Amino acid sequence: MRSKLLILLVVFLFAGCIKDDLNNLIDNFEYSPNLAVPIGTVNLELGNVLLEDSNIIIDNDGALSIVYRENNIASLYVDDLLEIPTQSPISETFNLSAVALDDIVISDSIFLQEIIQNINSSVANTLQQADGQIAYFPPINPQNAGSYNITPFEDFNFLVFSDGILSLTINNNLPVSIDNLTIEFVNTNSGSAVAIFSFSNILSYSQATSSYNVSNVLMNNNLTMNILQFSSMGSGVDPFDVASHVLIDLQDFIGIELSGSGLEAAFGEAVMPDNLNLEEQDIFNIDLDGDEKLKTIVLSSCQLNYTIYSQFYDDFIAELVFPTSQLNGDTARLSIDINSGGSTSGNIDLSGISLDLSTDLIQPYNQFPIWYKLTPQSSGQMVVFDSSMYINFNIELNSLAFDYIDGYAGQRSIDIDFGSIDFGIDVLSNISGGFYLQNPIAKILVNNSIGIPVNADLNMLGIGLNNSQALNAPTFSIPYPLISQLGQTIYGEIQINNQNSDIVDFLALPPQYIEYSGSIITNPLGNLELYDNFLTAQSKVEIGLEIELPLELKTSNLTLQDTIDSMLDFEAIGIEDTSYLYIKVDNGFPFEASIDIYFLDEFGLLTDSVQFNFIEAPIVDASGRVIESLVSEDFYFITNQKYENIINANQLVFKTVLTSSNNGDDIVKLYTDYKISIALGLTGTITIEL
Repeated sequence: MRSKLLILLVVFLFAGCIKDDLNNLIDNFEYSPNLAVPIGTVNLELGNVLLEDSNIIIDNDGALSIVYRENNIASLYVDDLLEIPTQSPISETFNLSAVALDDIVISDSIFLQEIIQNINSSVANTLQQADGQIAYFPPINPQNAGSYNITPFEDFNFLVFSDGILSLTINNNLPVSIDNLTIEFVNTNSGSAVAIFSFSNILSYSQATSSYNVSNVLMNNNLTMNILQFSSMGSGVDPFDVASHVLIDLQDFIGIELSGSGLEAAFGEAVMPDNLNLEEQDIFNIDLDGDEKLKTIVLSSCQLNYTIYSQFYDDFIAELVFPTSQLNGDTARLSIDINSGGSTSGNIDLSGISLDLSTDLIQPYNQFPIWYKLTPQSSGQMVVFDSSMYINFNIELNSLAFDYIDGYAGQRSIDIDFGSIDFGIDVLSNISGGFYLQNPIAKILVNNSIGIPVNADLNMLGIGLNNSQALNAPTFSIPYPLISQLGQTIYGEIQINNQNSDIVDFLALPPQYIEYSGSIITNPLGNLELYDNFLTAQSKVEIGLEIELPLELKTSNLTLQDTIDSMLDFEAIGIEDTSYLYIKVDNGFPFEASIDIYFLDEFGLLTDSVQFNFIEAPIVDASGRVIESLVSEDFYFITNQKYENIINANQLVFKTVLTSSNNGDDIVKLYTDYKISIALGLTGTITIEL
């Protein structure tokens, strides 16, 4: 049926659901000659809307701040700062040069019986006849006294000396003196001379020694002794002087002792002496990529690869000593078996070795000494050797990873990779227009266990819907632990505010997301020769970002927007009298406002719109806080066509534009209890179908 109702639109503030709003509306009817029906209500209360956002924090007095935190936007790891590459091999060649031989000694005797067989026959006959008697010992004129084979040497077949002395000691056990004696030693198999010795006036029962330099002399183990000259005055010139007679005994002898000292052989075939030690000292320089000057390295991973080539016919044992390095609590020592006549290769795990790189007075960094000692493992058999023989030793350190370093870690520039952050603050996503947060603060959050001075340059660009703005933050120093704080992680905050950056403009967009990149420089002042940098395998820097936005702002067109369903649920026939849109606003924000309302059909298409201007701001106290909300009312005349557009709308979009006082220049601080409520109704004489 058709009827006419007179309803006065009651516009109110609300914080509940639509059903509650309608009940309140009915309970507060006042009658009027015109009909009024509600179209829609909107209630924006900061305390309800903002608390749903985890980024919102509230001060004790209820003042609001938005806090965005990203714990890790960039990380810096040990591998970014320092890597120890595979080291260049070092090669050490041990040339035999000359073999230092043990002293050699052979002793033999030449009996008088042998001598007389090689001298003047008349003298020989006289002595032969007088054997065993006290008799006259006739003179022996200078003459060759024959050749004699002597006891062979046992430890070599032949030697070519590069240096050394052979000495011959003569023990004269004859009853008469030896006036002149010249003895030559020759190699039995070839007759080549080895050494020659001359003596004079060797008294009876006494000894004499003569020496000979055997450099460049070949000596076999079998020698022949040639007595080139032998002479003696005998027992005197008068054979009838009985007082000068002596006991003639053909078993009397001349003792010989041939010895060698300081002998070095350049070539030969011999049993290698036990004291043949090939020793060298070398410096291992640590190759690094930059200008690092390290004092200590503890390697968690280290492989020593070696390749050894030996020309020797005996095996060797190589002992490598790292005198300034520690392994398993002791001086680092390695033992390697070297095979004879070929190559030997392998690897040794040195993980855990601690290298002291600071012991050299001239270069107290990046190097450590290494000592080699090669000892033959003689088979007891004679082997051929040559001074040109060598053992070549190649070692390489690879698979290197450090557990700890200290010293100067170098100056290195490292790029911070490009990245982006979804700013993700729902509150800001519902706000558009121009606003300026007066005192925003950004904090660079640092967790650092790297013991190196570091400066960082962080480039941040805020990307808004229509434009972008650089933060232009200053270069900052990252707090770092001192060596006395080894193992600790140092936390620090670097503040970026409106005094040292463009953070106000940066956040005024507001940014939808933030792009960032940058660079880091270690030891920005270079090497101060303090050598107090340190790194551990676990060291790292994590850089985070926190942005705190105290909602203390100024604005000229801050826009809040909300969409609701239309409350009209009947079919209107038409307007019988003049009709109006009626709006009532309870403004609890310290802003002047204008409200645009858009009417959308069931397809979301715009059917019509209206605008209400000059909604006044409430009164505030000295601190800028609202004392009491201010209610404003306004009417908007509508035509029949506009009326049709409105009642056929399914949804209403309320767009509220806020402006702080003094043309947007006054700074306003927002609190949780601030709210603005809007009620929209239709008033006039309307025919409806119930």
